[in-house]
Amino acid sequence: MVRKTELRGLSEQHHYGLVESRELRLASEGSPEAIERARSAFLATWKVEIEPHFRLEETVLLPEYGEGGGDWELIRRTLEEHTRIRGLVRRLEQLVEPADPTLLTDLATLLHDHIRFEERTLFPSAESVLGLEAWNRMHRELPQQPLTGSCTLKSTE
Repeated sequence: MVRKTELRGLSEQHHYGLVESRELRLASEGSPEAIERARSAFLATWKVEIEPHFRLEETVLLPEYGEGGGDWELIRRTLEEHTRIRGLVRRLEQLVEPADPTLLTDLATLLHDHIRFEERTLFPSAESVLGLEAWNRMHRELPQQPLTGSCTLKSTE
């Protein structure tokens, strides 16, 4: 799928979120050591990739989309899912004992489904609604590549 230039960086960042989602899901089926490695790796990526990505969507994309006549239900859903994901991440951060595999699976599923929603529904809607001035403003504020590129394909076996 070809994205508007201004959304390409966010869209590429989604790839990293999908990789992390996959790694969490795979680790949830593994040993306690695999779960802990995946938990630790995810939390590192959360801090440098995923949470900053959420903030960019919330402070740049969604306000422009809302002001440009975007679908408020899509905005609500995006913010609600961001909140739910943050809640699961907070639970993952606060764990003293090894993570419950169900927590990893729940987080992996929600993150995966959220990214697919944004790619298939929110971004296409934004592309159809926003005008040139909004795109020009966003071009100055949104990264045109992943924030750090720190996430790589890996195996948690």
